[in-house]
Amino acid sequence: MSETIQQDEIKQKSMLRLIFTHEDGGVLIGKNGRHITKLKETTSASWFVSRSSDGADRLVVLRGSIEELSNAVFALAQHLGEQADQSRLSESSTQFPTLRFLFPTKCIGSILGLGGANIAKIRADLDVSWLHVFHNAIPFSSERIVEVSGSEASLQAVTS
Repeated sequence: MSETIQQDEIKQKSMLRLIFTHEDGGVLIGKNGRHITKLKETTSASWFVSRSSDGADRLVVLRGSIEELSNAVFALAQHLGEQADQSRLSESSTQFPTLRFLFPTKCIGSILGLGGANIAKIRADLDVSWLHVFHNAIPFSSERIVEVSGSEASLQAVTS
């Protein structure tokens, strides 16, 4: 019984943090908050989007079970892809959505794996078009950015 309670607590405490540029924050939120409201309504994860002042980056925090987070990332990637398609009127190249996840520096070794084995496996198995772990922590922070680009399905798979 106690193990079930602990597993439920872990599901509720799972969190993903993403960072968006000021410009991408506008695409995420939409006019009068229309886009972010739709994302919140269509997913069961809890969403928090920081306010942006003076062109600062926006922080997006998602909370929920692993499945809820995975579905929220899929919906977010789908939304960004749709917005990019609308802004690219006649471009012939296909550009996948890019998400920038924040991870504590102490977790980066687990993400990379020995000699980069985990990153290579993610690239091969999940068909992401771009996966980059930034070398340095964000200034005044102990977090590093892991940037991932790919189809909506591959971004969803990365988080599950």
